[in-house]
Amino acid sequence: MRLIKLFIVSVLIFCILGFLLSLMLPSNASSERSGSINAPTSTVYEQISNFKNWHNWNPWSPGYNDKSGLTLKSMSTPSHGVGATFTYVNTSNQEEGTVKILESDPATGIKYEVTFQGMKPMIGTIQIKPTTGDANGTAIRWVLETNVGMMPWWKVRGFVMDRLYGPYIEQGLNHLSTVCETGSK
Repeated sequence: MRLIKLFIVSVLIFCILGFLLSLMLPSNASSERSGSINAPTSTVYEQISNFKNWHNWNPWSPGYNDKSGLTLKSMSTPSHGVGATFTYVNTSNQEEGTVKILESDPATGIKYEVTFQGMKPMIGTIQIKPTTGDANGTAIRWVLETNVGMMPWWKVRGFVMDRLYGPYIEQGLNHLSTVCETGSK
């Protein structure tokens, strides 16, 4: 009986310590990658601002590859510019998500919101600008940000957000670079 009490008290103390440690974690989380593309900003903007082009390079886009597990449900007309949306379904659990362009500027890039059932909304920003000294080059920065709230399990997920999403952002930037530099679609 004494061993059971010790076990229960130990688990309780562990849970309390875990909760207290999670309070020290930030409520905001982000993942960011940047690079350069040997193509004019207009070419890069054409790819990032139109949802019909996202399957060419974005790893979270329906149709990007067979492993994404996402199916396009609907896309707004027009599929580009402020207010454009697309809705997708995760084929493994039938949950829906929506992506909506909040800001769009050919000189600076786009800002969009991603909502997915059971998750906090994320804000994505893809910033573009001409590279210094190269009229045909584009500097690009892709950022995903979210407010994870105060729940300990969400804060832990926010703490590892860069490790979870960073490789996908990097993959997307590499594919975007290939698409823009070669003109392939």
